[in-house]
Amino acid sequence: MKMRIPSINVKGRELPRVLLGTSPFLGAGQFGVRAYKYYERFFRNPSKITELVAGCIEIGVNGVQLVAYPQIGRAVREAEEMTGVRLKVVGSLPFDMPSQALKHLSEFDTVAVLLHGEQTDKLNMEENRAWIKRIENEGYLAGVVTHNPARTIPLIIEELEVDVLM
Repeated sequence: MKMRIPSINVKGRELPRVLLGTSPFLGAGQFGVRAYKYYERFFRNPSKITELVAGCIEIGVNGVQLVAYPQIGRAVREAEEMTGVRLKVVGSLPFDMPSQALKHLSEFDTVAVLLHGEQTDKLNMEENRAWIKRIENEGYLAGVVTHNPARTIPLIIEELEVDVLM
């Protein structure tokens, strides 16, 4: 059964209400003891990412929150080619390669680009503002991710103008 995922409109741009997350594919730390298992299964075996993304597309998922590492991006692209469906992308800039990731996201139907939580949560608002401006200058909705919302959201609201907050 194929679902129809509704979208929301942000500044005239359509964002799917449901996004396939990609953090498990890179074995992100928030997955605790399972992180390494996810890393081994997905990051070191990108065909598994492609298979999973294609399966999500087939049931109606039309958007992905892409942590823009090249090997994850290539796997998502392969799933798009397999299914003939172009996903809406909300990209996240990995903290260790944000400039390269921003360039990589131009290869997709990217609607919004977000600063990684590690960048946002440093609370260097001058640096965060500079990144948000750079993202906007590329034509994307700009936003931030936080891993520590209780501490950072009040400052984000006070200090930054963002289109998307995760």
